[in-house]
Amino acid sequence: MSDPNSDSDLAGDNSNYLIIKGTVKAIQTKINSLFIIVMNEEKRVIENVSAVASRFSVISDISPGVPWYIFDENLNNLKLKGDVSAHITADLRTTLAQSLEKDRGNELLTYLKHNDHTKVNSLIQSIFLKPLSDKNMIVEVAAENISKQDYDKIIKDRKEPKEKKLPQEQKRTVKGDIVDIDLVLAPVSGIPIYKLKEGDRIMVRIVDNSEKASYHIESYGLRIDENIIPLKAEVLQVKKNPQNEYMILCKLKDGVFGKTIETERVKLKTYEEIVTTRSDVDDVKQQGAHEKEVSFPLIAIITGGLVFLILVALIVLWFLDVI
Repeated sequence: MSDPNSDSDLAGDNSNYLIIKGTVKAIQTKINSLFIIVMNEEKRVIENVSAVASRFSVISDISPGVPWYIFDENLNNLKLKGDVSAHITADLRTTLAQSLEKDRGNELLTYLKHNDHTKVNSLIQSIFLKPLSDKNMIVEVAAENISKQDYDKIIKDRKEPKEKKLPQEQKRTVKGDIVDIDLVLAPVSGIPIYKLKEGDRIMVRIVDNSEKASYHIESYGLRIDENIIPLKAEVLQVKKNPQNEYMILCKLKDGVFGKTIETERVKLKTYEEIVTTRSDVDDVKQQGAHEKEVSFPLIAIITGGLVFLILVALIVLWFLDVI
């Protein structure tokens, strides 16, 4: 378990909020969960509680040792991607919030102030016991302090860009499912990713990393012999983030969208390329059939001519009494 901050840090004048973040792994039910608790230390009240639960291992890669805003962003991204078990997540958050509103919130704060890691783990396990339906858990918890001003500023800065983009993105994503996709590459003949634009049609493959993704893979008949075959996608948006990564949003079907982030300047296989290739193959087949049709009479004529010449030669030799 990562160590919480010391007592002197917790009592700092600029430390209005205590942020508690953690992971819980249920061994038998194989449910992984993340949670983050924002506590007003002076008022001893819970300001915010957020939690997710999933059977996918991607959650186990997230450590509570990272800064709280990164941990919180990872948690929110899991919700957006649909990589969570909705029913368990809702039950987990409700149980956690209700438990902390009672004496357990004060207990947790006291244990953290005294660096009593064992009691912190036991308390979290007792809260998570019912929603995760498992007594055997691995708990990791970390805590950090932040002033209310700094906390509010980070939350505000995070929301502002999203609010500005909301009207445009809402038209594309509302009333639809979003799944992760992989781009199908064509290193020689593909379109460079930096030339990709809205309206282009490319080939992509749905990533089977959530229940939602699995549903669409099966409904479209994309799984063949445990392999997932590509499908056509229409590019809706291409943009670069501050890390110069390409963020791509595509339309797969009506009401179903795919998104991905590509770090390299790769070349992508287009739908037109596949159509053209198939057309070329058909042309070659037709040309081959035509050549066969033309070559057959020619061979017959040549063969017939040779037979005729042999017969004439035999007749001449017969008249000359050679044979």
